[in-house]
Amino acid sequence: NCRLRFELSDGRKVVGCFQCADSSSNVILSEAVETRSVAVDYGDDEPVVEQRQRNLNLAIVPGKHIVRVEAIAGDLRRAQQERTDDELSC
Repeated sequence: NCRLRFELSDGRKVVGCFQCADSSSNVILSEAVETRSVAVDYGDDEPVVEQRQRNLNLAIVPGKHIVRVEAIAGDLRRAQQERTDDELSC
């Protein structure tokens, strides 16, 4: 399965292994990790922002909140190579 990165409408990012999607574009991911930006300190001029991660394991990403989807490059190349190998073996 290919790992995908989803950017959500509230700014969070979720990366995980694609399992399935339904007709409403909701996506199920395994081995999912969520990354979000949190303001931890409001200094003199600008807030200090920290990236925080949490393991979700199995996650449903609501289709209505998906802003962007990206395939993780290494996984995409491996999937393309496997497909090419399968075609050559026929």
